[in-house]
Amino acid sequence: MSKEIEKEEIEKPDYSKLYHDESRVLAHKIVELMAIHKEEFIIDSLEKDGEVKKQQEEKLADFALNVLSLLSDSTIPADYATMCIEKISESLVGLSSFIKGTIATHEDEMVSRIYGKKNHEGKFRREFVTVKDILLKLNEVREETGGNKDEFFNA
Repeated sequence: MSKEIEKEEIEKPDYSKLYHDESRVLAHKIVELMAIHKEEFIIDSLEKDGEVKKQQEEKLADFALNVLSLLSDSTIPADYATMCIEKISESLVGLSSFIKGTIATHEDEMVSRIYGKKNHEGKFRREFVTVKDILLKLNEVREETGGNKDEFFNA
């Protein structure tokens, strides 16, 4: 009997891989649906008119039903049905992180170059800017831009 159990374990497919593969295909189809129905999927969240908001919510529900229909045609078990949505979400989070990181890196480089501070390797680094550097540069920039402290939004 132990040989039968071993044989069953060897022949079992890797369900996780199967679900991930099918979820990836479904995610592609959902992204295509999102592009086609972008007006329904991404609604105007600033809309104040209650009737218009209700119509938008109905359109979004229709879109969700289209996605549910797509999922119902798949062989993925219900417990894994949202895996395709999670894949889309992970991709969007990754895109957002990349954009934020790129902007932060560019801001760091800009600040480092403005202060002219370099590390021991001769590379511009924001971490080497001192409080004195900031205060001196701020006074310099204030003078260059008219010196009116009330023009700053936090004044």
